Amino acid sequence: MRGDIYTESGDTQKAYTDYNQAFLLDDKFPETYIHWGKFRLRNNDVEGAIKDFQKAIQLEPKEPSAYNYRGNAYLEKGLYQDAVNDYTKAIELESNYALAYYNRGLVRTDLGKIPDAIEDFEKAAQFFQDKEEEASYNDAIAKLTALRPQP
Repeated sequence: MRGDIYTESGDTQKAYTDYNQAFLLDDKFPETYIHWGKFRLRNNDVEGAIKDFQKAIQLEPKEPSAYNYRGNAYLEKGLYQDAVNDYTKAIELESNYALAYYNRGLVRTDLGKIPDAIEDFEKAAQFFQDKEEEASYNDAIAKLTALRPQP
């Protein structure tokens, strides 16, 4: 969506206008709610973002990215177990969803569940490598290196 480009460039007014236009065209399209929720999350409207991700899930319960991003919103609120649950649901829906494994690994690290976090980062690294996402792969490897006991 063009609104994402505006958001990335910091032009929140144009992003806001574009997302509103998308709703006028089709308010039953789950991707619109996902993009709008990401916009809200970036602009510190966590509650609004959660509502948008929930609406996307209501419209398309099998959309893994909606669960992943709602997990991010829960994480912002400090709702760690809710975040883990959503990342897990995203993985259940898309077994090679590298970002959901990575995000769940971050939360599990914070919760002190190191063996589980290591497993998540290993899977994330594998799937990032499969998709040739080098920067993300390197991030996952860095997390693994930091968590694994050194000989």
